[in-house]
Amino acid sequence: MNGTAPLRAVTADEIAAFEREGFVVVRGVLDPAWLAPLTAACERILAHADTLDITDEAVRLAPASAADLFGAAPYAQTLRARGHFFVHFNSARSEPAVLEFAVRGAVGGIAAGLMRSSTARFVDDILFVKEPGAQEATEWHDDDGGGVMEGAQKCSLWVSLGDVDVAAGPLRFLRGSHQRLKGWRERGERADALVTQNESDIVACPIRVGDVIAHHPATIHGTGGNGSAMRRRSWALRFAGEGMRFALPAVRESERAWWGLADGAPLAGPRFPLAWPPQ
Repeated sequence: MNGTAPLRAVTADEIAAFEREGFVVVRGVLDPAWLAPLTAACERILAHADTLDITDEAVRLAPASAADLFGAAPYAQTLRARGHFFVHFNSARSEPAVLEFAVRGAVGGIAAGLMRSSTARFVDDILFVKEPGAQEATEWHDDDGGGVMEGAQKCSLWVSLGDVDVAAGPLRFLRGSHQRLKGWRERGERADALVTQNESDIVACPIRVGDVIAHHPATIHGTGGNGSAMRRRSWALRFAGEGMRFALPAVRESERAWWGLADGAPLAGPRFPLAWPPQ
């Protein structure tokens, strides 16, 4: 059963690092036993028709020329020789175990502490599974575009179902990019180019099960392929604090009835369940 509070509170130093660097590794805050329901949920999700196989797409698009195409190994053979990279969005909507983990309190308490908020509301989640030998990297990007919220109190928590060492492709961050590179997308800049220009500020974050990596959605980040013998299974869970307000982009106006909120309203209702304090 998932705990209703983290094993310990986040510290002042961890909060300061989150605000200054745009990310922080919070060590030893989850009991590994709390993750057991997510392990079974992960296997069910991988069988969903809407789970994306990124490796399948990459292999189909791999030939860059006619010579590559006709000299390439057969598609099925190539696919069998590689570990797969799977992604599933909003798994909490179909898997009660994921929603239970997100809102019962443990991860919500971590998010609230880092956001300096008395509350935390669960927003959405993404499951990432990289099998051993998966070559596909998660490209450099941030999570701050196309959302439905306005305000500063927001964070993403990365929870792994196992240890992630350097070979397994841990999360990497561009230190301080949430502040000093703010507005890069609007200026027409590219995340990968900014990383190349600031290589000395790249920080990789290996973790052990029970650790949580938190980052601000505007922090540029990515991961490598999985060169280890382990299956890398992780969830990104996003949370919002008490100061956040609903703001639906014009291109998503057709979704307004589903969200059930007017622009400027505090986040509430079934689309933003309370994750801290625990119910």
